[in-house]
Amino acid sequence: FAQRGELRCELPAYDEALFEKLRAWRVDRAAAEKVPAYVVFTDLTLQAIAEARPTDTAALLRVNGVGQAKLTKYGDDVLALVGDAGQAVRGIS
Repeated sequence: FAQRGELRCELPAYDEALFEKLRAWRVDRAAAEKVPAYVVFTDLTLQAIAEARPTDTAALLRVNGVGQAKLTKYGDDVLALVGDAGQAVRGIS
């Protein structure tokens, strides 16, 4: 716990770079579908994806906010973004 007068900064538990990539993808996807961005996925769901870094459809389906319909509609795109982010972290291009 922070003491009075003590500044405390906590880092997010999720990969911020991946989260930003997911947000950018969501904006493009929402515009293409002519729906608000939150209809594609909420920020909380994108944060959960960036934290869990699912590598397959079963893992993505376990993320809160991802059901079968969204898995079918967006799963391939999301898994590709997560995979690309994983390669970037490992220095693979």
